[in-house]
Amino acid sequence: MLEIAAVTLTMDPEGNLLPDATYAYHIQPFEGANVEQSALDFTGINLDDPLRRQVALSESEALGEIFRPIRKSIKAHDCTRAILVGHNAAFDQGFPERSGQSLRD
Repeated sequence: MLEIAAVTLTMDPEGNLLPDATYAYHIQPFEGANVEQSALDFTGINLDDPLRRQVALSESEALGEIFRPIRKSIKAHDCTRAILVGHNAAFDQGFPERSGQSLRD
């Protein structure tokens, strides 16, 4: 995992969903990570870009950081779940599952 982002939503008085807050992390690959150049070329990620501001978190730690405000938003809006939306959500969902992270934790 090299990047993760989440947007929480809120509802206005008319019942329209609106973006509430955005959370994003550029994750520094762990030592020895197999980062394929073809994947970087496809995504446009430049690991050496000084503006990327990578954080030295493990995948599990990054997921924990991004899930914290999501869990808080779920509770604040009296919800019982969050919905994952992604470009390839079935693939993306594997990262939290492999790290042992869950929005329910």
